[in-house]
Amino acid sequence: MKRKVIKQGNNTLTITLPRNWTKDHGIEGGDEINLEEHESGLVITSSKILPATRIEIDITKMNNPVVWRYFMAAYRAGYSEIVLKFKNPGKLYKIKLASTKDVERKNIERRTMQMIQDMVNRFIGVEIVEHKPNYCIIKDLSGADVNEDEFNNALRRIFYLIMLVANENLEALKNKENDKIYNIEVVDATIDKFTDFCLRILSKRGYSDFKKVPILYSIVAILESLGDEYHRLAQHISDSKNGSNIIETVSSLNSLFKEYNKLFYSFDEKKAVELGENLETFKESVTEKQKKTNSEEKEMLYHIKKIRRTLVDLLQLAIELRLNEKINNMPILPQPSLTSPSLGQ
Repeated sequence: MKRKVIKQGNNTLTITLPRNWTKDHGIEGGDEINLEEHESGLVITSSKILPATRIEIDITKMNNPVVWRYFMAAYRAGYSEIVLKFKNPGKLYKIKLASTKDVERKNIERRTMQMIQDMVNRFIGVEIVEHKPNYCIIKDLSGADVNEDEFNNALRRIFYLIMLVANENLEALKNKENDKIYNIEVVDATIDKFTDFCLRILSKRGYSDFKKVPILYSIVAILESLGDEYHRLAQHISDSKNGSNIIETVSSLNSLFKEYNKLFYSFDEKKAVELGENLETFKESVTEKQKKTNSEEKEMLYHIKKIRRTLVDLLQLAIELRLNEKINNMPILPQPSLTSPSLGQ
């Protein structure tokens, strides 16, 4: 989309705003908009609340996991209203867990609205506001209160909860407390809740530095995978009879995640290099450990290796985030003079 620059007076240049954009955002004469400079571009944003966005999903032929995937996708995309349609309110859905409050219930059945209510309870800021025999409406009730601060707080919470799971795993190994798996299941569900919330904010509200949005989105999504992998490791720890040979390995893994957490919030190039080297050293030690462990411990080491690989990906994204900040803070270089001597002179 191109706009012609119009000169008004001696020093003022103006452009017109696209009609569709102003209409969608309710912009009228006299309203204020935000302008941010980014290298050779300008980002124009409005502080007005966007009109409600609505999507309808027919779940009639879906099983429970597919319903979850559709609803999660709509939630992450930032829809204000999600309408779930169904033809049989009495349909029984087979589910593994009814809610995060009762982690020991397995393989139970829930009717349509019970299943939907359990699902909605897992997502922050939305509630069922209306339901009829053949549909229900889930609406975002958070409104204008959701902002960048909420994103930052939720992201810190994700880091804290993953560290909590990591420490629970280590304690379970040290003290042979296999029942800790039940606590970890609840924490993992909470991690998922906050990651979905963060992804929703990025989709719906963006971030003050718009170039950070895709990087932050990737970081949050990978943190969710990291939490899931720690959960899988916890399940193997719970099922194992003896994992004493890998206590030191799990402890080292937790230290690596702690290093990354510090680096993410206080980036230092030297520390980034050290973490990269430590991750490579850790990889070698796990490979050696696999040669000397039993089958149960090999299963745990498999997930430990996946967690290490995920930390490598997160390190890469932290570096990209830092370089993005550097680019935005670089001074504008002067344009070369047309009379400057060429390199050949």
